[in-house]
Amino acid sequence: MEPIPPDVSTWFADAAALAAVVAFAVTFIRKHLWKGLDGPLVPAVSALLGVALSYAGTLLGYQPPVHPAVYGLSAGLIASGATDYARTLLKVVGAKEPKKEGGEETKPAGDTRKDADRTRLM
Repeated sequence: MEPIPPDVSTWFADAAALAAVVAFAVTFIRKHLWKGLDGPLVPAVSALLGVALSYAGTLLGYQPPVHPAVYGLSAGLIASGATDYARTLLKVVGAKEPKKEGGEETKPAGDTRKDADRTRLM
C-alpha cells in the first residue's frame, strides 16, 4: 500500500481516500495502542474514527460532499470491509497463515485419517 499522503486535503477527496487513512490508523491502533482490539469492535472503532476524521476535516475547511457523519461512517465501513475482503482474498490465494504468539505456525484442520493409517503400518 502507498503511504498516507502528507497533504491532508487529499484525505477528503472522496470516501475511499478517507477509508485508506482510517485503515492505516486502525492498523496502527491495533498494532501499538490496543493490541486486544478484535472482533466486532474493529468495525466499530473504524466507523467512529471515520466520523471523527470527517468532522475534523470539516473543521479544517475540507467540506465533504455529504453530511460529515455520513461521510465518515461510510469511510469507516469501507475501510473495515476492504480490509476483511483483502484478508479473505489472501487466504483463498494460499498465503501463509500468520504465526501464533508462541512461534508455532497455525495449521488448518484437515483429514487426519491418512496419518492414522500410516502409523498403523509401522
